[in-house]
Amino acid sequence: MFPIFTPFRFRRDRSEPKPHREWDPTVVQPSVATHRERLLAMQICHLKICRPGRAEQLKAFGIRTANDLLWCDVNVIAAQFDAPFRAKRALSRLQTAIRLAVTIDTMTPRDAMLLVAIHRSTVGSLACEHAATLRRDLERFSMSTRGRRLVGRRGIPSLRRLKQWIATSRQTTLSIEQSETRNHISGNLGVTSVA
Repeated sequence: MFPIFTPFRFRRDRSEPKPHREWDPTVVQPSVATHRERLLAMQICHLKICRPGRAEQLKAFGIRTANDLLWCDVNVIAAQFDAPFRAKRALSRLQTAIRLAVTIDTMTPRDAMLLVAIHRSTVGSLACEHAATLRRDLERFSMSTRGRRLVGRRGIPSLRRLKQWIATSRQTTLSIEQSETRNHISGNLGVTSVA
C-alpha cells in the first residue's frame, strides 16, 4: 500500500489587517481603450486580414496600422502596385472591413471581411438582416474556394455573435437616425444643435 501525501498549506495570519493602499494622484492610472481605439492602433499584420507579404508591401508604403489604412488614398497606393485595378479593389475591401469592425463592438476585421465578401458591408445593411439568413449565407460562402480561404480553421461566427452584431447595428442605425432628425428639426427652427 502506498502512503497518501497531502500538500501542506500555509495559512495567512488573519489577526493583522491587510494593508490598505491609498489613492495617489501622482500615479497615472491606465486608461481603458475602447474597441475602436484598439482596432485602429493595431498593426496590419496583426489584423490577419491580408497575407503577410501584402502587409509588408503596405508597410513599405507607410501604412502600418489600421488607422493608416483607413485614411489612406486608395488610388495613390494602388498605382504603386503591378496590377493597380486589383490592388484598388482589394484595398477598398480592407478599408470597408475595418470601417465595419470599428463600428460594431466585438467584431474583428477578419469577421468583417467575411461580411464584406457576402455583400454586407455597412451597418445599415447588417441592421436589416436576420441572423439565420446571415448564417445561411455565411455557410454557403464558406463552401466556395474563396470562402474556405477566408474562413480557414476558425469557422464561421456563431448565431449568437451574429445576433449580437445585428442588435448593435440596429441600435447604431437608430441613434444615427435620431440625431439626423434632431439636426433636421433644429435646422428648420434656426437653432443650432448642442449635442
